[in-house]
Parts: sequence; structure tokens; C-alpha cells
Amino acid sequence: MARPTVYSEEIAATICDRIAQGEALNAICREPDMPTKLTMYRWLDQSAELQNRYVRATELRVDHWSEDILAIADDENIGADSRRLRVDTRKWLMSKVQPKKYGDRLQHTGADGEGPIQIKVSDDWARPVVEGAKVVAITDLSSPKELPSDTQPIDKIE
Repeated sequence: MARPTVYSEEIAATICDRIAQGEALNAICREPDMPTKLTMYRWLDQSAELQNRYVRATELRVDHWSEDILAIADDENIGADSRRLRVDTRKWLMSKVQPKKYGDRLQHTGADGEGPIQIKVSDDWARPVVEGAKVVAITDLSSPKELPSDTQPIDKIE
């Protein structure tokens, strides 16, 4: 059987269902009765409805991975190192694919550990650099070669 290239609602629905159940598009598209990834991407470009279903399927896939984590962690037939690797891989992927839902939450707080960070703005750091500088007032930028000759040093910055 030849790989499908013409859009098929039935095949697109099957692919989205399988993605929602945790399968990767790579694995699905390797099967001889499924379209190639390139064909699937073309279908996605051509159909806003398929794009929406595909996005929803990928969201559900991440939820499926969260359920896989429990099954893997509880499976005593898998070695501890293998379980840890499989669980950590899924957790990492989940945090990258859906960071708002599964990512680490960072709490930025002030020095006391509570409340917002307080920022104090001061120009004290700039004073030694600016003192003694010359102020040049350029009023006409049309001829930058002709700078005013009456520059005056700054004696005191207030």
C-alpha cells in the first residue's frame, strides 16, 4: 500500500488520536500506511481545523506522559536507574512543552523572602565618570563637523 499524500479526514483524525494517547508523530509517520511527516506538515499548513486538533492532541499527549510517569515509577519489573531515566525524561519534556503547567515555578522575592524585590535607583555610580566632563550643546546636526567651540567643564553635578 502506498503512503497517503492526499488529505484524508480519517487518517488525520487517527494521527491526532494516537498523538493524544502519547505517541510521537515520528513513530506514527514511520508506518507504511501513514503519511510522511512532511505530508502531515503540509496538511497542517492547509487546514486551520486540523491545526487546532493537532495542538489539542499534543496538549493531551503531555497529560498522558504525566500518567505514564506514575506507571513507570511503580513498575518493579524495570530497573531503578531505567525508571529514573524514563521518568526524568518525561518530566523534562513536559516542563519544556508546557512550562506554564508543568515547569518549575520561580518565586522572586525580596531579601526577607517575602514580598516583591525592592530596587533602589541611584546615580551615585555615575558621578565620578561625569564630573570634569565637558558639555557640548549641539543644536544643528545637519553639519556635524562644525561643533561649538564654547564648551564648558562641569564643576559640580547636582
